[in-house]
Amino acid sequence: MKIRDLLLAALAGLVTSMASAEISYDYAELGFGAIDVDVVLPQNGEGTGPAGFVSYQFYGPFVAFAGTGLIDFEDDNIELSDSQVGLGWTLPMGKNASSFVNVAYLHNDVEPAGQRSFAQDGYGVTLGYRAENHSPWEFIGTVDYVNVESGVEFGGGMSLVYDATRRFSVVGGFSYFDASMSAFLGARFFFDHNH
Repeated sequence: MKIRDLLLAALAGLVTSMASAEISYDYAELGFGAIDVDVVLPQNGEGTGPAGFVSYQFYGPFVAFAGTGLIDFEDDNIELSDSQVGLGWTLPMGKNASSFVNVAYLHNDVEPAGQRSFAQDGYGVTLGYRAENHSPWEFIGTVDYVNVESGVEFGGGMSLVYDATRRFSVVGGFSYFDASMSAFLGARFFFDHNH
């Protein structure tokens, strides 16, 4: 598997970990994730790293968001940094449920040890559903499409959010794509006091 394929699969996993009426889209999130990418030996394909994400709802159903992350494939001597910025649209589906569509511009830099670094650009589309059926728990499910210079990935993910207080939550989840699987755990701070 080429380094670019590794990058695409890893980026697809990060896009999912960052997806997020009465349900608030005004928050900042910090977390740590792990990813396992299908690779050809002798590459390992396992990476870990931090990520951050911020989302703000405006003019009713519209959402602006941005995120950044770093994945260190230590055994493969590859470091991947990515960023995304995008717009979303939300549709309330009752008092405690909402669906959303996010479209993001994606940019990433790859630094393989001993080789020349390179960058790739692309876009991602996420369709999702959020529901707070049994407070203080929230469920998030997504279907994702990622297209960058090295190829296309389809996948999806599920997350659970536990509201520790009205402004602070713990979030964890996983995503699965054509060539990767990832998991994350993080903390979410809501700007909206009505959350």
